Amino acid sequence: MPTTLTLHFETAPGTDAAALAAQLQSGLAALPDVERAGAQPVATRDLGATEMAIMGFLTVAPIVLTKAATIIDALKQVVQSSEGLRNAIVEIHGRKIPVAELQPSDIATAAPAASAS
Repeated sequence: MPTTLTLHFETAPGTDAAALAAQLQSGLAALPDVERAGAQPVATRDLGATEMAIMGFLTVAPIVLTKAATIIDALKQVVQSSEGLRNAIVEIHGRKIPVAELQPSDIATAAPAASAS
């Protein structure tokens, strides 16, 4: 079963969020084993001021632990090369993890976690 990662980014003041979202979408789509990718600007409110952010996603084929490290390294390169992005966070399985702290075990789909009953 494919894994979908939801990505949250803040943008630096004065950044063209629409252009940056298009650039980010292209970069995400080029990642290894990505089946679908998207990114779009969204308005956020912070203490009454409206700021722009970007929400993205990527759906990857089922990932084994050995491939997960390659995908994470490529994702980090896309984020680092996208000037104007800040506070990149990946949301997966209900957890939010900063991209800089993402580990292969966070996205590998070898065995789903057993739920406590």
